[in-house]
Amino acid sequence: MIRYVAWTVLCAGLIEPVQAAEPAPTSADFFQKKVAPILVGRCLECHSGSDPKGELDLTSREALLKGGESGKVVRLKHSDESSLFELVADGSMPPKKKLSIAEIATLKKWIDDGLPWPGGRLVSGSLTTDTRAGFDWWSLQPLRKVAAPAQFKKLGVIDAFIANGLKKASLTPSKSVSREGFIRRLTYALHGLPPTPRETTEFVNDTRPRAVERLIDRLLASPRYGERMARHWLDLARFAESDGFEHDSPRWNAWPYRDWVIRAFNEDMPYDRFVSEQLAGDMLNPDDKNAGIPTGFVVAGGFDEVARGTIMKAEARQDELEDMIGVTTQAFLGLSAQCSRCHEHKFDPIPQEDYYRIQAVFAGAWHTVQKKVNKKDRLNGFYGILSKDVVSVRLLKRGSVLTPGHEVTPGVLSAIKSLSADLSVSKEDSEGQRRVKLAEWIIDERNALPSRVIVNRVWGWMFGRGIVATPSDFGFNGARPSHPELLDRLAADFVSDGRSIKRLIKRLVLSNAFRRGGEYSQAAAAVDGDNQLLWRFSTRRLQAEEVRDSILAVSGRLGLKQGGPSFPLFEWTNNAGTLYRPVDKDTPETRRRSVYRMVVRGAEDPVLTSFDCPDPSIPVARRQTTTTALQALSLLNNTFVVREAGEFAKRLEREAKTADERIRLSYRLAFGRLPSDREATQANTFVTKHGLTAWCRVLFNANEFLYVN
Repeated sequence: MIRYVAWTVLCAGLIEPVQAAEPAPTSADFFQKKVAPILVGRCLECHSGSDPKGELDLTSREALLKGGESGKVVRLKHSDESSLFELVADGSMPPKKKLSIAEIATLKKWIDDGLPWPGGRLVSGSLTTDTRAGFDWWSLQPLRKVAAPAQFKKLGVIDAFIANGLKKASLTPSKSVSREGFIRRLTYALHGLPPTPRETTEFVNDTRPRAVERLIDRLLASPRYGERMARHWLDLARFAESDGFEHDSPRWNAWPYRDWVIRAFNEDMPYDRFVSEQLAGDMLNPDDKNAGIPTGFVVAGGFDEVARGTIMKAEARQDELEDMIGVTTQAFLGLSAQCSRCHEHKFDPIPQEDYYRIQAVFAGAWHTVQKKVNKKDRLNGFYGILSKDVVSVRLLKRGSVLTPGHEVTPGVLSAIKSLSADLSVSKEDSEGQRRVKLAEWIIDERNALPSRVIVNRVWGWMFGRGIVATPSDFGFNGARPSHPELLDRLAADFVSDGRSIKRLIKRLVLSNAFRRGGEYSQAAAAVDGDNQLLWRFSTRRLQAEEVRDSILAVSGRLGLKQGGPSFPLFEWTNNAGTLYRPVDKDTPETRRRSVYRMVVRGAEDPVLTSFDCPDPSIPVARRQTTTTALQALSLLNNTFVVREAGEFAKRLEREAKTADERIRLSYRLAFGRLPSDREATQANTFVTKHGLTAWCRVLFNANEFLYVN
């Protein structure tokens, strides 16, 4: 039957004869360029891993020759007697999409020449195909310190690459933003707050050289900078102050981690240390009683204290470890390793074995219910325990706790070929030492991913969109970089600069690209509607906390007290779990910056939620921006907004003597500029008819208040 099928296919002309120009069938070139892409792209999705279909493993020559549950599938040098060839020739395999004529011919030639297989074992991600990424994927390659395009070199590195892209697309960049617009844009980017009228006036009137650089330095030196940057990172760290799940118990001592992140940004902690301390600070600084606080990153996720029974607890534990693996690989590496919990990753070169090897690193890290933890065991008053015991880990077939496989040793991603995936951990090494080894692997200069990822994140924080628009997904399903050479150059410079976030930010905001105006051009948008090439500065809406903080700043009531326990904007009761009810409180504590708000998983603040404040149960790399009726209703009717509009009016009455002066001051406070004559006339008419408080509510609802150009 096999001979007949193969002969029929050949006679029907369905298999093209191999031309003489083809590479020699026994060469490594033929296997790597012809055979391996077929196996990786079309076969290994089913025939690899811990539980291959039909028990047929196609990842190595030895496994292929062994065959599957129905016996051997290949007879060397006899494709016409090989069931593997019969199945691909008659279209039975692969089941989703048949191989092409050329691919069938390649496999026939390969079998007839004795199945040459140089290069070792294949995995699902060995090569990039049209359906998945391989080890040759762009983000996994070493950094290149690419020279700026020569014709634009005088512009500086950033602007040279951007100008080159604009020229290729025949796009003309927008003119620079006004000085008033620039200080507002920069102050929001670095502080999340509007500049004061005095700060704006001083900058606009500063005609001395390096005025922009002095402004940047002042903003970076302020404690407001760390508060703003920390909010970005806390989104990534899925930081919250309750357990989530059914009971959602509060975590009263979670706030030290938030304060540590703020302090780390303000002190410009080198990024390699920033990473290491969050993974293994307790081990790196054993004599420091607060060294365990940053490792709250590992255990900041939700905790299900309701799970009962051996199986339920085991499944909950697997969910807990998946959370730790996911946040670590997404935040630092821009890859979703947790997708390999049950099977080989469908799109990125992360085998299931890698997932469980990383799990072996975190197997001693536990969330805990605070009330059940002894003081001496607490993670410096935090809500997790990092055990000194070594916990063995087994690969779970299909991710099920009911089907444990072989034991695995601690390791990392095998796709990073510049480093070994083996952490060289002995059985005597403690859980903490495993985390130290993981941190060392991540921050190793030969590992290009962490530098690419953080540089892209910071770019997104400044420009509103990263060079890679999916900041936590540098894999196959993520966006491709708009300026790959620029990203590599910035990442290489970041490493050579000592991995300083402040230096990186200063470089970005000094660029012409950051100073560009936000004017819309229909012609430019027809070529580059998403503004990926940065022909203008994209307008961005304030994030939820920025809206709240700006309202308080403009009303003159924002409290700038730093650090300490969080303030709640809710009331709570215990009834077989903790129930949270949002309330509007007006105290000096609740008027502090929103970064100090107690974030619990079971309560939402009406104003913040309407402006897309994210769910703290999952890592959030980039917040969504929506426009809804609830936002307008909140800004018109919420008791917080109404009260602060009244306080804003009182401030105007205190600080300005005449009606005209109050209108002018209201524009300077809310928008960072003076009104035009027409605007002033309309405002005065409105105030005469409706009152100053109503006018202040109008300003809070204006697009110019909510958006930064």
